[in-house]
Amino acid sequence: MGVEHTELIRAFAEQTWPERNRSRAFYRWRYAECPALAGYLAIRDGQCVAMVTALERPYQIGGQSVDVRESFDWFTLPRFKGGGAGVRVLQRMMKDEQPITVIGGTSDTRDLLPRLGFRVLGELQSYSLPLGSRRASQVLAQRARIPPAVTRVVFAMARPLLLAPRPRQVPADGRVLPVTGIGPEAIALYARCEHGVVPMWRLDHLRWLTDGFASTGSFVALYFACADELIGWSLLRVYASEAGCQAQIVDLFAPSSNTELFTWMVSETSCVAAGFRPDVVNALTTSPELAHALRRNGYRKGVSLPIHMWDRSRESLPAPLFFGGQWGDIPLRPFPTNWWSADEADASD
Repeated sequence: MGVEHTELIRAFAEQTWPERNRSRAFYRWRYAECPALAGYLAIRDGQCVAMVTALERPYQIGGQSVDVRESFDWFTLPRFKGGGAGVRVLQRMMKDEQPITVIGGTSDTRDLLPRLGFRVLGELQSYSLPLGSRRASQVLAQRARIPPAVTRVVFAMARPLLLAPRPRQVPADGRVLPVTGIGPEAIALYARCEHGVVPMWRLDHLRWLTDGFASTGSFVALYFACADELIGWSLLRVYASEAGCQAQIVDLFAPSSNTELFTWMVSETSCVAAGFRPDVVNALTTSPELAHALRRNGYRKGVSLPIHMWDRSRESLPAPLFFGGQWGDIPLRPFPTNWWSADEADASD
């Protein structure tokens, strides 16, 4: 799977995900320019009929750095389903030396992966903090059967008292530093990580994500320090969706599982998010300590997603898992749709 396959991939993607942006600029960014991309295609009569892609990133596993592939966009064109092409592209990836993780997926995917040798590591739990009347009215309409028009008015009046994020107690000498991007000093924190398994970042992958296609949204990075020591960082995404402005905590990391520290970090990140007036702030975690910190900041528990892993070289993995919203394509969802692409630039390709 290389640059020479861009047009095949584009034709496949337009049939599979018609809601995504179709400009050449988007496909160039998504496939040709991504420094962490791996994948395989099934080609028949000059047409891509099945595909699986993955983002390669280092994982800290028991104190060692291991390259892992986070696999998604695994799909077969409907008229070719049942022919085995989709299974074969994944099996081809499984022959490579890198372990593979898959989070979520359709019910068919979740049924098939264990049969292929994947095992379930745990669950990635979702949380949300409703800040706008639209999201709150939906929740109350579902739970209390109150008409949305009524709850929107009530919520708009009560919001400042109920769910508005507020700074928590700051550690001694603690401070928050907005930064233009995550640098090597943040990656160095993983060397003293106390978590058993945690996905890390490649700096080129981070730059591709945060400086890439404009309609992916805006990314805000925060460093957390005590005196002169960097103790953690977070990455927030703010983006437009059909439901309005939304925010997502892409990653929030500290080397140790300290609920008080996490509570402070979540509160500060949420306060920054609130400044963009999103309808909801979303977060994901496998960490009980971070989950507790989210709940202390008003976040509500949502759905959980199974974490599957293929690893031929390890029978077991050290606990605890520390996964979040940084996995795979989660920071890209929802994928960019329509945008003001430069038609003149596209035409010159």
